Amino acid sequence: EQKGSDRKPGGGSVASAYPSNLNARDMALFLAFPTLVYQTSYPRTERIRKRWLAKRVGELLVCVALMSVIAEQFVVPTLKRSTVPVLSFDVLQIITAIMKLSVPNVYLWLF
Repeated sequence: EQKGSDRKPGGGSVASAYPSNLNARDMALFLAFPTLVYQTSYPRTERIRKRWLAKRVGELLVCVALMSVIAEQFVVPTLKRSTVPVLSFDVLQIITAIMKLSVPNVYLWLF
């Protein structure tokens, strides 16, 4: 290891004191891997766990598929039916459309 290097043998960066830890590299890492609290040293594994990664990609695909089904089955038809009441300022029909959109909207936000 070179003298003065800010890298640990395991590959992570050494935690440095504020304000010297605010540099472009650490901020780019924070943007790529957001956490609740900014930190300069992140726990990492030595290798890519392929099974874990495949599971997360599968979960992502299932969530995107469910979101697409919810949007196509519930949101799009309601929006298409609500264009006429919005243009004619029919308040009761607008409120009904908003209420019909509320439940699918909650499910979309949960996914």
